[in-house]
Amino acid sequence: MEFKVRFYSPNAYPIVCSPHVEVGLLLLDKARKAHKENFPASLISPRIAGLVLHSLILVLDEKFAEKSKIFDHCNVVEVSVGHNFLNKLLELRLDKRVDAESGITTSIFFKYKIFELDVLEAWQRDGYPLVWDDI
Repeated sequence: MEFKVRFYSPNAYPIVCSPHVEVGLLLLDKARKAHKENFPASLISPRIAGLVLHSLILVLDEKFAEKSKIFDHCNVVEVSVGHNFLNKLLELRLDKRVDAESGITTSIFFKYKIFELDVLEAWQRDGYPLVWDDI
């Protein structure tokens, strides 16, 4: 058996919605600093793809479920959140593709990422609400 929590918007709006973004000099500089190399700008993808989530299901360990005190009679809990509510927990991450044979970086790109642990920590910090509208 698994303990799960499902974050969703009751009106079917996205709980995460980030826009497509163009990459400019500031993000290029950030990428170079993060990788500690001065690679050519042609390796960077010129756009960051948006991210849209209408729900997020996370599997919890038994200790987390026990600590929350809301899984006594069930193994799945639904948490209602507002439109774009989890955007506050989005991070812009840098990733790269590397040629397996040569080890040379072939492309570098930014992507939006939401870390499950960050969501669970924020939910825990706020007292495990079933209607969660403020981080």
